[in-house]
Amino acid sequence: MGRRARLSGDLPPVLQAIVALDAWNELAVLQHAPWLGRLLTSSILRQADVTTAAHLAAINLGLKTIPVDRRRHRDRETRLLAIAQGLIAAAHPDAAKTRGTPDVIQAA
Repeated sequence: MGRRARLSGDLPPVLQAIVALDAWNELAVLQHAPWLGRLLTSSILRQADVTTAAHLAAINLGLKTIPVDRRRHRDRETRLLAIAQGLIAAAHPDAAKTRGTPDVIQAA
């Protein structure tokens, strides 16, 4: 875990947030509070001045659009990509309305 944490410090903030959320979910730190992992993700982005506290709800909503089967997939690459797509969904203006991924993501 220490090595992975050191390596993630060399990543851009968005990738740090993605890796942190994946680790939170995989380790099941608090099984009954998955929202804390999404809060951690938002906090990492806020500390890096990528986003503000006002974006917390949008980020949380975008990350909640990730289907459970992709969020818990055995393949780490699939999980990381799903989290990245959730962040993209947070930036999509209709994410709050549709609670789904944008057409651009679905085509990928």
